[in-house]
Amino acid sequence: PALLRGLVPRTEPANGPGRRAQGFDLTAVPVVKRERAVLDLVLEHAAAVLGYSSAEEIRSDKGFDEIGFDSLGGVEFRNRLSKATGLQLPSTIVFDYPTVADLAGYLHEQLAATVETAPSTAAAAPG
Repeated sequence: PALLRGLVPRTEPANGPGRRAQGFDLTAVPVVKRERAVLDLVLEHAAAVLGYSSAEEIRSDKGFDEIGFDSLGGVEFRNRLSKATGLQLPSTIVFDYPTVADLAGYLHEQLAATVETAPSTAAAAPG
């Protein structure tokens, strides 16, 4: 309703999964480096949520529960990853994919699929 419009902050629409204007852009990463880029993204956000000084402090083969995640941290982590990637992720993501490596693999698959199916700007331009 018009009366309530001013009370709700407006957000800019996302550019779509894998193509975030303000965050992670998989299309800007060379194909051979994409898996590592997604893993680094997951490590970076996990470190930030847990208060680690560096993503290097987290081993990708450790379980989220082993590195200190609880359900509230998992939701914050999911929110950060959703915002960074443009993907809608379940709040149970750290339980569905129990290690950093598992989650990074899943995100890479999802992002790669969206990049592959997205129309290219070169193909859309008249030539």
